[in-house]
Amino acid sequence: MSGKLALIIGNSHYQDPNLAKLAAPAEDATDLAETLHADQIGGFDVTTLIDASAADLHKTIAKFFANRKYDDLLVLYFSGHGVLDDQGQLFFAASDTDRDLLSGTAVPASFVKGEMDRCRSKRQVLILDCCHSGAFARGAKGDVGATVGTATAFNAGEGYARAVLTATDATQYAWEGDQVIGEADNSLFTHFLIQGLQTGDADADGDGHITLQELYDYVEAQVRLSTSRQKPLMWALKEQGQLIIAQNPRAGLRPVDLPIELRTAIENPLPAAREAAARQLDGLLNGPDLGLAMTAFDALKGLTSDDSRSVRTIATTALTVIAERLQAATAGSDAARLAEALAQREKLAAQRAEAERLAQQKAEAERAAEAARAARDRLKTDPATQANAARFHLVTAAGQKIALKAGDNLLGRADDVEIPITNTLASRRHAVICVEAQRVTIQDLDSANGTFVNGQKIGVSAVALKPGDTLTLGDTVLKFRAAQTEPVRPTVDRALQQRPGTTGRSGAGGQSVAAQPMAAADPIEPAAPAVSTSTPWYRSFIGMLILMFVFAPAWAVLIWTSQQTSTVKWLAVGWVVVWFTVILPELSFLLL
Repeated sequence: MSGKLALIIGNSHYQDPNLAKLAAPAEDATDLAETLHADQIGGFDVTTLIDASAADLHKTIAKFFANRKYDDLLVLYFSGHGVLDDQGQLFFAASDTDRDLLSGTAVPASFVKGEMDRCRSKRQVLILDCCHSGAFARGAKGDVGATVGTATAFNAGEGYARAVLTATDATQYAWEGDQVIGEADNSLFTHFLIQGLQTGDADADGDGHITLQELYDYVEAQVRLSTSRQKPLMWALKEQGQLIIAQNPRAGLRPVDLPIELRTAIENPLPAAREAAARQLDGLLNGPDLGLAMTAFDALKGLTSDDSRSVRTIATTALTVIAERLQAATAGSDAARLAEALAQREKLAAQRAEAERLAQQKAEAERAAEAARAARDRLKTDPATQANAARFHLVTAAGQKIALKAGDNLLGRADDVEIPITNTLASRRHAVICVEAQRVTIQDLDSANGTFVNGQKIGVSAVALKPGDTLTLGDTVLKFRAAQTEPVRPTVDRALQQRPGTTGRSGAGGQSVAAQPMAAADPIEPAAPAVSTSTPWYRSFIGMLILMFVFAPAWAVLIWTSQQTSTVKWLAVGWVVVWFTVILPELSFLLL
């Protein structure tokens, strides 16, 4: 008599620090083992290995495929790291795998293929939920997205039937130096594998049987709806006919379409027609056809928000009564089966709604990030921002000046940052200084050790900087400085100087010539108040009187006591008049 056997392997923890710890495999393996073992689903005889050594894996895999019958159904599931060596050979990592000694400490795919080839069973299924980390040459970086050749590695020999399902056939991890980088997500592949079996939703044709092709189609569709980073694949190698992997535990509980007359009545604009439809749905909800009952349940939920109060009342009452009935149902009854099916549908609807919400949230975040990138790009070419950036710089402890540019200035240990920091306490992308037209800000990029401004730790929100602030990133201390420029002092342009009482000199055509505006002073140091360039009239008058009183007596004595002729005396008097009326006023104005 043929048997159904499954070997479930899940490796989450690795002794080699170069192999990343995985979150999902152990839990996934346990849940899948329980699902396949359940009599109403798989009925498999299941062997489970969690975090096993390479020696245990070799022995258990060999034993699993040995001494099997021709028509035994064998399922081998592996969840963990799938690693390629320098020659491109695929290995399955065990808990004690040494990445530098893969051939002696990991399970080669060729070993598994050889055991499958030697097995008498012609119904073999291999399911791989591997994080293909791509073990390339030491220090090299894996090509994320590159194929690992699963189909070639497990190609069946002549006369063998074999099916291979994989979560992905692409590299999901990359090497950085000697370590695998990246955090493993929970396995969507195995999650939907279990969900399709437990709910029966993988039974696409509703015949009560879940074939391997139906299971793959269901998982592939669900995974691709949830993420674009992973694409499950399947190879059916010399498969003969449809391979039934499990039974639908809820056969007969699939929703069916309502009669067309009832659907028309539900959408009728007349409240009376919708009331009659609601009562008919209530009858189906409590009837013997569980498929129609599930559909009627959904239709009644929609009518609870109907415009008509009487329709809402009928629908709400019907749902309340059925909820009490389902709650009181005994195990194994049709009502209990219906309650379980409805609960599962609600759960799946909530999961879909959450997936849609997350997808919308992600799309909004991507749009916001794109808008922020566009804004930063505009900052780089904005003249005002460039002028502001030219004023500021950072000063290291050694006195080295680091100029800032318009827009973002990344600080960290990465190769592509504008301001590299070499100390090991700094993150690869530690912080960013953004220079805008009117301000300069800094924000931490969720660094491991934080960013400090004047000794105070800042968060991911932007903090304004002012000249003299001290920035601390790990062991690195930087001073934020502004260029010191001399304030512009006003000067008197004598060529444009106005006389007291005048409105200014006129150029050609009689138009007034205005003085050029003074250059603006450094915004950090306000300019000195402007000095008035006009001379009050009373200062000139007082100065003229002083000069007249000082020099007038001397002129009078000199002229009238001299022996000159009367003509010379009158010339002297004329000269005195000119002196006091013309020269002295002009001289006093210029001096005072």
